Amino acid sequence: MVQTLVDIVSKNGNMLLNIPVRGDGTIDDAEMKFIEGLTRWMDTNGEAIFSTRPWKVSGEGPVREKEGTSYDNERGLPNTSEDIRFTTKGNVLYAVLLGWPEKQAVIKSLPSSEKLWFGEIGKVELLGAKQPLKFSRNDQGLTVEMPPEKTGDHAFVLKISGKS
Repeated sequence: MVQTLVDIVSKNGNMLLNIPVRGDGTIDDAEMKFIEGLTRWMDTNGEAIFSTRPWKVSGEGPVREKEGTSYDNERGLPNTSEDIRFTTKGNVLYAVLLGWPEKQAVIKSLPSSEKLWFGEIGKVELLGAKQPLKFSRNDQGLTVEMPPEKTGDHAFVLKISGKS
């Protein structure tokens, strides 16, 4: 559901989440486990969702919807680190990687020829990690050196900020 949420928000959409409740008002263990996982992800990465706007492109990567299906229904291929969705807030561009890259992430939508509204890229951070990441930018895109350990299980947010 995290990947579906990110895909919807990147397209300026909203997602209604329905959690079934028993007749006595309690929620079963499987639903509670889901809610706890979503809450953990949002605690780390929610700034890429709440109060954001779509960017000029919603995303990039090989996974595409089949005509007549929803994003998470019958999409065929699993998400990879090449599947990226974008949101913005102020002078920040969020690039949400729908799969974990082993060593580096390449964002093809950000070649050095791309003029960004906030000017040059000053810093790239992985939400949930402690230190900014090393990056370079050329005609092929923005290449970001990833830390050795994942910051979660579902989707990984790069926070791209302009120079002050």
